[in-house]
Amino acid sequence: MARLLVVDDEQSMRVFLEVLLTKAGHTVELAADLASAQRAFAAAEFDLVITDLRLGKKSGLEVLKKVKSERPETEVIVMTAYASDESDLEAMRLGAYDYVAKPFKKNDELLLLIEKALEKRALAQRGLLLAKDNELLREQLAAAKRHIRDITEEYEAANEEIQSSNEELQSTNEELQTAKE
Repeated sequence: MARLLVVDDEQSMRVFLEVLLTKAGHTVELAADLASAQRAFAAAEFDLVITDLRLGKKSGLEVLKKVKSERPETEVIVMTAYASDESDLEAMRLGAYDYVAKPFKKNDELLLLIEKALEKRALAQRGLLLAKDNELLREQLAAAKRHIRDITEEYEAANEEIQSSNEELQSTNEELQTAKE
């Protein structure tokens, strides 16, 4: 299904999420800290990043910032055992899809949250493709309009030549008629 990066400094949480998400059909890569997350992110493209807010002395918000600055279409879920309104708002302001408290109440809720984040990403990608298709169609329409304008100008020029030739023929016919009389 999707390629996910899980960033958490707790090995038990990384393993738990790897098992849960793999069983759900996702490809999962793990990172224990900010540096390994940055290496993983540089080496591969992910559909979704799930990061702990606290990564030892570093912050998962750094992961969020990196992801959103380099690949804004990648969704990020921030999780923490130390929830606060301030960190929640900061994560959302930086572009997190959602902010979830650990431990998770139900695995199904987390899986549903992940599914919704992936749906949002898919819709955003579809929107980008539609925008590109729309731009291509606008270019093709503009080219067709130019072609029609060129053909119309050629037709009008040819029509003027025909009218001029007709006038010359009529003048010649009139001269012949006059000469006959």
